[in-house]
Amino acid sequence: MALTKAKCREIFESVAGADGLLTPQELKTAIQNMSEAANLSSDDVDKIVAECFQGMDMDGDQKITLDEFVNDLTKSGRKQKLKETFEAWDKDGSGELSKDELKSAIAETMDEDTANEIVDQINDDKITLDDFLELCN
Repeated sequence: MALTKAKCREIFESVAGADGLLTPQELKTAIQNMSEAANLSSDDVDKIVAECFQGMDMDGDQKITLDEFVNDLTKSGRKQKLKETFEAWDKDGSGELSKDELKSAIAETMDEDTANEIVDQINDDKITLDDFLELCN
């Protein structure tokens, strides 16, 4: 189950400082509070904090904003929805979409000319899940 924006906001507000920003120390403190139950060492906690900031802190100021936090946590939910869409469109279960499968799926929500224009931009005969995710980003 993907995190909702409201749930992400709730999590962020429970660990961020009064300034509405999340610093490495605040995140470290929050993780340390959970680390005993998760059996995490101090080094593990430091690695988690570093990875979180590398992925979430888009402007590199060592502070995560609510928007950065929500965008990072909800993009995994978006990816899951795109994967489910891909699998639904993959009628033969091959793990690839043919141009015909893609055109047929797009044509369900758009006119046929638009579907043709989109599919004509794709150079490969088959579209993998990775290709599909890249197209949708």
